[in-house]
Amino acid sequence: MVASPRCQIRNADSRTRNTSLSGNTRSIASANIPPAIRLSCSSSAMSCLSACIPALPVGHIAEPFIDAEDIAEIAVEALTKPEHSGQLYELTGPRALTFAEAIDEIARATNREIRFAAVPPEAYRQALEQEELPAQLIDLVLYLFTTVLDGRNTPVADGVQRALGRPARGFSDYVRRTAATGAWANEG
Repeated sequence: MVASPRCQIRNADSRTRNTSLSGNTRSIASANIPPAIRLSCSSSAMSCLSACIPALPVGHIAEPFIDAEDIAEIAVEALTKPEHSGQLYELTGPRALTFAEAIDEIARATNREIRFAAVPPEAYRQALEQEELPAQLIDLVLYLFTTVLDGRNTPVADGVQRALGRPARGFSDYVRRTAATGAWANEG
């Protein structure tokens, strides 16, 4: 899954397009796909679910998490089908949910007691500094959690439906698929 600050995909006639997120622009070949905040939580990143409380510097803000598979499918469509030329698709998942609600869904799917904890940004910064992460990365992460994920992206958009002719995959579907792989299996 991906939480995307209003992920937009545009197919136009030129071969190189620019992407931007909060003023940062980069060029990629043949698509306008902005950077996204990856939440698909690899098995190693999520293995802590059985032993820790996920803590992030976010409040009770809902985000319309979008499945990375939807983004990939639309990117292929936009790059290979002329009917998408000149189109702008604003991509979101089918419903907005808070990080606490997302963790609750994972807890139910894994039959575990997992709680989400919101922490103050400065406490989060200190924890990242203790892990000796680079200052620029810490600043970026805090910017994403405190500025980009501030609620401005809560409304659900119809880009997946318009681009693919079907509804966006939901977070619950992602959780069921991932839980079925054993990626979040209790290791203890």
